[in-house]
Amino acid sequence: MDITELAEITGIERRRIRYVLDHELVPRLHLSFVEDAAGRPRQFYPDVGFIIACAARLLDFGLAHQKIRDFLSGLLELPYNSKPLSDASSPRANESCIAAMLRRQDISATAYFDEKSWVKVAFQLDHLKYETRWYSFLTKEFRPSNFKPLCFLSLDIARIRDQVFRLKAGRAG
Repeated sequence: MDITELAEITGIERRRIRYVLDHELVPRLHLSFVEDAAGRPRQFYPDVGFIIACAARLLDFGLAHQKIRDFLSGLLELPYNSKPLSDASSPRANESCIAAMLRRQDISATAYFDEKSWVKVAFQLDHLKYETRWYSFLTKEFRPSNFKPLCFLSLDIARIRDQVFRLKAGRAG
């Protein structure tokens, strides 16, 4: 996948995607360059394209660069521990929420980010719902299960996944 393809399937402008890459808004980014092509275009796997698209959407929302990095770092690190959603394709040991959501494409998911850089994810599979606890990638701690932030932002990560991976629209959730 490259910048042009990601722009076409998500509706995000190419210059916005280049901005995300040039300003290093995506943590742990793995890109390759096409050495023999004019301009050395950047290429990446769809899972990286997914995180780039998330960063672009957060940038469109007006989130500061460091807050975008914090949100995505927390999201990439947040462990998936889902007893209510467990089944034959249950999470692997130490699997992140993002890895589980990308692997289980029937899961709807929304990521939340509060004003202090804590992140959590809410999942839905059919009628089953599950939420992680609020997590800080900075301190590697979880908030108590009854914690309620005063202000938070939500990002429909399942919908972005569906765009990037060209999955059928119209899933429940």
